[in-house]
Amino acid sequence: VAAPESAKPSQMGHLGDLVFPTVQFEKATISECIEYFQIKSRDLDPGKKGITFLVDEATRKSGASITIDLKEIRVVDLIECFARIARLEVSFAGEAVQLKTTPSVKPPFPIGVPTQKLQKLGETIFPTVNFNKATLEEACEYLRIKSRDLSGEHFNLVIDPDFTKRKHEITLALTQVPLSDALAYITEMCDAEVAYLAAAIYIQPRSSAAAQSPLKIGTPTSKLQKVGETIIPTMQF
Repeated sequence: VAAPESAKPSQMGHLGDLVFPTVQFEKATISECIEYFQIKSRDLDPGKKGITFLVDEATRKSGASITIDLKEIRVVDLIECFARIARLEVSFAGEAVQLKTTPSVKPPFPIGVPTQKLQKLGETIFPTVNFNKATLEEACEYLRIKSRDLSGEHFNLVIDPDFTKRKHEITLALTQVPLSDALAYITEMCDAEVAYLAAAIYIQPRSSAAAQSPLKIGTPTSKLQKVGETIIPTMQF
């Protein structure tokens, strides 16, 4: 499966390092997103040049629906997120960014490696995590907001649009759990997996091979072994 080519700052010049404070779209079209990128990048660019996009008419009318909520993200990383969601191939003509719809751009994308910042955030301990028939979007939004409250750090989280066609209910109760483990439990319940971009966690459908493989049994920790020995006098249901 092909992934959208990652934009490279060297190809975009100084424009790739411009930082967008916020990027919020709710079911936006490709054309609407591109227009915003052009205007906002021109405002942020000291030379007032901004980014030039080369997009054919078929791509503009592809019907992709873009929903994202990102903060403090470089242009180069924003384009990578946008290309994945919109299923676009990215190429370059000088400093211009060329975007084209292609069937080969689809999940699952490469898992990637978490940045040092995301690794540290993954260690954030949540005192409790309780969901009762929550959607994947609701669960992820809670973790994102609660993580910011607990750590003081914001992280970007993007959910692949394929999940808008799926209905999953998440019910769980956790205590003293790291963010990374909470995400693992939630994605496992939705046949999803966590992938990493330079500036975001990306929730995507599990690969067909991973989806068909049995869950790993694992080994209980010493704490769980001890709990398992607890004698319950009576149980009534």
